[in-house]
Amino acid sequence: MVEMTKCEAADLIESFLNNVTGDWDWDDFISVRQSDPELETIRKRSAGLPEEFPPVEKGHYCGPQGIGVLKEFVVSLRLSAGRH
Repeated sequence: MVEMTKCEAADLIESFLNNVTGDWDWDDFISVRQSDPELETIRKRSAGLPEEFPPVEKGHYCGPQGIGVLKEFVVSLRLSAGRH
């Protein structure tokens, strides 16, 4: 189980969206349980996005709607952490 802050999670998701995460950062995020219940819900949903919104282009993580969900997570996490 990992203790990650909401800001750290928002930064990680944003880095993933911008294709600038470390080699295993995203895999670690979606694979390892989070101690914060809100982050655990986001982790689980993020892990399932390729199935929920399959990629339309080869090599993409998920489809455009899934990318939209990830962007919403970034905004939501930053707002709940008091950071805009």
